[in-house]
Amino acid sequence: MDNNEVELRPGTFEGFTSFRGHKIRYQRAHGPSTSSPSSPTVLLVHGFGGNCDHFRKNIDELAQRGGGNRVYAIDLLGYGYSDKPDPRQAETNAIYNFDTWSDQILEFADAVAPGEKVLICTNSVGGIAGLEAAIKRPDKVASVMLMNVSLRMLHEKKQSAFAKPFVAALQKTLRTTDLGPWFFSQIATTKGVGNVLRQCYHDASAVTDELVDYILRPGLEPNAVRVFLDFISYSGYVVFFLSSSSSLVPRTLVLTRSHSFSLVLTRSHSFSLVPTHTARGPLPEELLEKCSVPVEIVWGRHDPWEKVEWGRELAAYPCVQGPMVELDAGHCPQDEAPALVNPVIAKWISRHA
Repeated sequence: MDNNEVELRPGTFEGFTSFRGHKIRYQRAHGPSTSSPSSPTVLLVHGFGGNCDHFRKNIDELAQRGGGNRVYAIDLLGYGYSDKPDPRQAETNAIYNFDTWSDQILEFADAVAPGEKVLICTNSVGGIAGLEAAIKRPDKVASVMLMNVSLRMLHEKKQSAFAKPFVAALQKTLRTTDLGPWFFSQIATTKGVGNVLRQCYHDASAVTDELVDYILRPGLEPNAVRVFLDFISYSGYVVFFLSSSSSLVPRTLVLTRSHSFSLVLTRSHSFSLVPTHTARGPLPEELLEKCSVPVEIVWGRHDPWEKVEWGRELAAYPCVQGPMVELDAGHCPQDEAPALVNPVIAKWISRHA
């Protein structure tokens, strides 16, 4: 671990470690009694486009809960201020995938909690990486919490044979031509990021200038665009030609996840997004079927991307403990509603400490 950590806030520090030769950013906060062997270690894992700072409203408080916890947040390889190796130097999707990120989580867990089990608390696609880590090393993971885990509703296994070739060709075009970087440049702006966040947050007032800056700034680093384009070809994000509401003529390119939302790129145009993409890698239900580690689920019931009704279906898997906790929030409840989320996470920690 880093011997030159910087104190962000009283008791909360930031540093860098390494994974496969790449620099990885982490943040840590330790409670008052964390020298005790019984103090649990908690890892916070962000979602697509996120980073450690998406847990800035949680890490300090969680460290102080109970008798004191050791809480870490990490930037997955390619995100935040972790290194962003150019995916063009490897086979397509060979770097930015859930297998890589689950290995990163486990290597970090071994470093900060040698010989001990850890708790993994996740949001969105971070939940897929967390579940994979638990399946690979049930001896290392005590429990996984899924907050609005990405359901990957348009995975290639659920796509029609007709759509697959078209989507694959479009994704390749984005990865290998100037069209992809141009599109990214339209999204990676203060206005673009703010509009996307306001779509997935139930309480739009939670989308502050500070939050937009935390998400946007790392996305302007070298190779961030290449990470973005590589991952959308792996995890089922695709750019699609759409028209404005007043015309059938395509005006721009927009990015879609699994459901419809709107993205305002200019003052005069709002573009609706449609669910058209192909995803690879594991589905959450496939991982839950294999998982032997206890899993608990939390859901912001106003999530426009990952519908709460679909989330409830995951509670039927044997590894899932207790009913799903539903909160008045959107896709990122840990940031939008920390006053609701932190007590839920703290109780989960105490159950599995």
